[in-house]
Amino acid sequence: MGTVFIGLGSNISPDVNLPLAVKALAELRPVTRVSPVYRSTPVGGVNGGDFLNAAAALTYTARDVADLVALKESLTLVEERLGRVPSTSWRPRTIDLDILHTDGLTGPYGEHWEVPHPDVSRFAHVAVPLADIAPDALIGGRRVRDIAAELRAAGPQLHPCDSLRLGEVA
Repeated sequence: MGTVFIGLGSNISPDVNLPLAVKALAELRPVTRVSPVYRSTPVGGVNGGDFLNAAAALTYTARDVADLVALKESLTLVEERLGRVPSTSWRPRTIDLDILHTDGLTGPYGEHWEVPHPDVSRFAHVAVPLADIAPDALIGGRRVRDIAAELRAAGPQLHPCDSLRLGEVA
């Protein structure tokens, strides 16, 4: 068995949608860990309020690219079920679910996604929650904890959202 790490984000009713997303993930695969929740300001000029972000670890065995693509398709169905409007632009979201990293397969898997997810190395709101549950995972030869520390120090501040604990949902 391996692990796949999923990033979660929401700025439309996140106190409702993040727990629903964790429950939906648990219906797909066993959820073994969930990070604390962080509040961050939107990037890309998104209006609509702060985002709440987290990461979850799922037990998963991806034997080949087809398995990973199937998981990505399942995540898209969960997003749609929770009311996400498909878009390739930055906009408010009920839920955003991204495969951030696996302890197996890596590479580009389509026109708009790859593993590890490039945002892990670009944004603290992605790297910090991942570092909470997979600090020693390697991305580009660097530990996620080191990437998260650099991004956290350099970018907009993340604020723990202690009122929402997703680990209790899983």
